[in-house]
Amino acid sequence: FFKDCNEITLYFLIFCLYSVFFSIFFLFKIQKFIIFFVGFIIFIKIILSSNILLNKYKINYIDFKYFFLKNKFLNLSIILLLILFFFISVLPISDADSISYHLNLIAHIFNYGIDKIDLDKNLQFSLLSNSEILLTFSIIFKSDNFGALLNLSTLILFIIFFYKKKKLSLILLLSCPLIIFFVSTQKLQLFFGLLYLFLFHVVHENKIKNNLDIFLFSLLLIFFSSGKLSYVILCAPLYVYFVFKNYYKLKKIIFYGTVSVFFIYFPILLMKFFLFENPFSPILTSFYSNNKEIFDSLTYSLRATQGWLVNPQLSDFLLPFFPIKISQLSASLGLVFLLTFFNFSLQKKLFFIPLITIVLIISTGQLLPRYYLGCFLVL
Repeated sequence: FFKDCNEITLYFLIFCLYSVFFSIFFLFKIQKFIIFFVGFIIFIKIILSSNILLNKYKINYIDFKYFFLKNKFLNLSIILLLILFFFISVLPISDADSISYHLNLIAHIFNYGIDKIDLDKNLQFSLLSNSEILLTFSIIFKSDNFGALLNLSTLILFIIFFYKKKKLSLILLLSCPLIIFFVSTQKLQLFFGLLYLFLFHVVHENKIKNNLDIFLFSLLLIFFSSGKLSYVILCAPLYVYFVFKNYYKLKKIIFYGTVSVFFIYFPILLMKFFLFENPFSPILTSFYSNNKEIFDSLTYSLRATQGWLVNPQLSDFLLPFFPIKISQLSASLGLVFLLTFFNFSLQKKLFFIPLITIVLIISTGQLLPRYYLGCFLVL
């Protein structure tokens, strides 16, 4: 797929399919069978993987030898850093959102189904997205750390496949202080951020060559947009870029995009309708009057929190580039973001897509650095 990106494509595609299957299980109120379903799938995967390793491929030790013998200090530093990230990822969860919302939401749906939720007690549940659906694995494996480990494993996957070609980029990524936060929380922003980077990569490097590539790109882009309410904003410039570079197949793009939207969004929108009486909660309340006031309050709170809508501080504008408080050390994207964001030639090379996307994000009221992660990765 996409010329030479089979492994990464399949990695994201597998989680995309899991999210759809999990949503269908929840819709039919047979979520208790998810554990048996995943167990069966893993059993099949082990058999297939063993067969491939034993009969078709030989493990290539040359790459491992190259990795350890060339630039020993640098490579060992990266390995040490990843080991430290692993220990951070398996520590007991302390992030408030992870405890009260991300894990609590999926645990509630798994235990009690998709009957109507008391919004006075659990208003944040209305933000249900595929990020939370994927955390069903936390329940299956009885682990509070699945989200952090998924973020870390995705990072390691990118290092394995892009280390030779994009060594400097990967080193700069590992130097980003915000990565420490992502490998300690159940927010899947690093997982989806790297998916965004991968999708930008295949468009920018002209790796989309046939109808299957168009379909897979459309499917994975829609999957990315379903990870969080704000991701739709990031999708818009990338989708326009994709259409511009493949305009000669516009009909196919529209068709595959429509199929992907239905496949990815229909189950989750139906779930949200049963839960909140508004499939687009907490937005588009003008079409669904039920709980309009409480949804509107939540939407405003999300836009205003640590943004510029209400009493912005100087630190809010500086935080994406560097923190001015010790307590915010792991909340910044780092000085690399400062140097790349204001690099005109780099922005021009990327058709100003990171700049346009960040302007769109800021227009919603947000200044939090983690909302700019996709743009940082692209730069």
